[in-house]
Amino acid sequence: MMKTKPDIIFKIFISLLLLNGLCKCHSNPQALTSSGSDSTLDSTMDSILMKDTIAIHKAPAEPEIKETNTGLASFYGIRFHGKKTNSGEIFNKNEMVAAHPTYPFGTIVRVTNLDNNDTVQVRIIDHGPTKVNRKEGVIIDLSRAAAAKIRMIDAGRQKVRVDVLKWGTDKQDLQ
Repeated sequence: MMKTKPDIIFKIFISLLLLNGLCKCHSNPQALTSSGSDSTLDSTMDSILMKDTIAIHKAPAEPEIKETNTGLASFYGIRFHGKKTNSGEIFNKNEMVAAHPTYPFGTIVRVTNLDNNDTVQVRIIDHGPTKVNRKEGVIIDLSRAAAAKIRMIDAGRQKVRVDVLKWGTDKQDLQ
């Protein structure tokens, strides 16, 4: 019977774990000679297996959301690339940055496309959208790169959720 790729990978993984455990026991000979039992070796192997299992399956902690808003997102036009923003930073369409009418500069937000659940984290470096666009429901202007990451370039405007992850200070904490 032919072995499948996941079976082979699993066996290699277990072999490496066992080898790692034996190497640890070799560096500590007492682990193999504990009053007639292999309990120390067993606990060493259990510890190794548990550490690796936890490390493999541990998910990163979800950041605390400070504020959430829902509305439309648009993205900066090419004509703003290379120009100075209200924060003093030069706008680069290829960076993960955005404009928001009220958030302090340096604020980090997560923008979620509500049609496909794609997300992107951006840093607020400018004030916008324009008053006209805000009247139409636009709550954030994204860089072209950020808009591409959540697949909204073709739509031009997209319904999004904006979660504030970290407040900026409106000072030069932009980087």
